[in-house]
Amino acid sequence: MPHSFRLFRRFARFRALVAAALVLALGGCGDDDSFNPDSSTTPDAADQVAALDGSLNPVDAQPVASINYAGGIPIGTFAQPTSTFGGTFNGAMRNIYPQYLLRELAAIKGRGGKVALKLSFGDRYIKDAAGNFSLSKWKARVDLFKSVNFSSYIKDGTIIGHYLIDEPQDVANWNGRPIPQATLEEMAKHSKERWPDMVTIVRTWPDYLDNWDGNYRYLDAAWAQYAANRWPNAGAFLEENVSKARA
Repeated sequence: MPHSFRLFRRFARFRALVAAALVLALGGCGDDDSFNPDSSTTPDAADQVAALDGSLNPVDAQPVASINYAGGIPIGTFAQPTSTFGGTFNGAMRNIYPQYLLRELAAIKGRGGKVALKLSFGDRYIKDAAGNFSLSKWKARVDLFKSVNFSSYIKDGTIIGHYLIDEPQDVANWNGRPIPQATLEEMAKHSKERWPDMVTIVRTWPDYLDNWDGNYRYLDAAWAQYAANRWPNAGAFLEENVSKARA
């Protein structure tokens, strides 16, 4: 499904245009807990334990036959398999285990694709026993990637951005407590401390982010997700969200 989003006004015009072109129309919808963390390979139990304790060593990306990115807005789906990049689809939203990240990014780039990454994976990994959002658990999940050097894929645009979290405003997701805007900014800061050039994205509405007296220094963009069954008039949905983002 198409997505619209807000970029905060503090960023240079060229950066806003680039991010808009990359994030606006990623296709697909669904619960991020259902994402296959790596569409090509499902790790065995030992691999999963290693991924969780952060003991994996970085791996080198293997060269692949290259296809140039076709330009324009990436089109694709959530959890899109790497093997499907390069034809109709050249964008995706993915969870990828640390030990496979460089291999998958190399393959996606080689197929002329771009990808948004959710490094924390599904919501179940970032909640406490009561179902509340846990910032410490979120940081621990993200830090599983800190030993993997994927900065070249940020710089060359293969990585669209870091999708920090999904629907922080929805109390049904977080045991009746929305995630405060200040916490979202802290999450973005944590990401920027590790990968300063990677765009930080939260899936929420512009007016939720605006309902805060603080300043966003690290959070770059909000992602407003369109669903045809909820908003039959796509043009009105787009106009409303863009208007709120510009206000």
